[in-house]
Amino acid sequence: MTDQEQRIIDRCKALGIGRCGLGSIRNFIAAAFYHVGLPGTLDADKHVAFNSAIRFATNRIACQGRDGPSIWQSRVISRKALDRSREPDITPAEWAGLVTFEHQDPVLAVQTWIGITPSVSVDDVVLRLLDHPGVVVLREEEQAIDNKFKSSGSPHDRYLSAGIEVVETEEGIAAYFRSIAPRARAIRRRKYHTSFVPFESENSDKITT
Repeated sequence: MTDQEQRIIDRCKALGIGRCGLGSIRNFIAAAFYHVGLPGTLDADKHVAFNSAIRFATNRIACQGRDGPSIWQSRVISRKALDRSREPDITPAEWAGLVTFEHQDPVLAVQTWIGITPSVSVDDVVLRLLDHPGVVVLREEEQAIDNKFKSSGSPHDRYLSAGIEVVETEEGIAAYFRSIAPRARAIRRRKYHTSFVPFESENSDKITT
C-alpha cells in the first residue's frame, strides 16, 4: 500500500466512510476523467463533467459514503453551527434554515488545479477532497467570507477571513436530533442504501470495492 492510499483510508475512517463509500467517491472522479478523455469532448462538457463529479463526490464524503442531504450527515461542521444545534429549544427545521453546505476548497479551485496539473490522478483528487471536505456552516458565516475568496483561495485563508472554526464530530447532526426524539421525526431519509464495509474487512489492503 502506498503512502497516498494509506492517507486516503485514514481520512475515510476519520469521516465515517467505509470501503463501499470510498469506491463510490472514486468512481465519480474516475468517470469524469474518462469523459473528458473521450475524442471530441467539448471544453464546456469537460467543465460539466468535473464540476458535477466534484460536487457528487463531496456530497458522498459529507454523507459518510452514503446517499443523503449533506447538512444532516456531515461530520464536518463549523463551531457556531454546532453550537446552534445544541440550543435547547431549536427544532431540526429551524436549524436547517440557519445553515448551508459550503465547499471549503471551492469547486472552481479544484477544477482549475486539475486543468493545470497534467499528472493529476483520480486518487490525487480524492485525497484533496478528503483533506478539505465540505463544511456545514451558518448562512451568516458563508456570507462573511471575503469576496476575493468566494471561488478561490486556500481553505485556511477563506475561513480565517470569516472567523470560521471547523470541527470534526463523531456523528452527523441528524444522529444527534434522533437521539433527542421526538423532534427527530422531522428528518427524512433518502431511499438509496449503501452498505458500510469497514476497511478492516476481507481484502482490506485494497482501497476500492
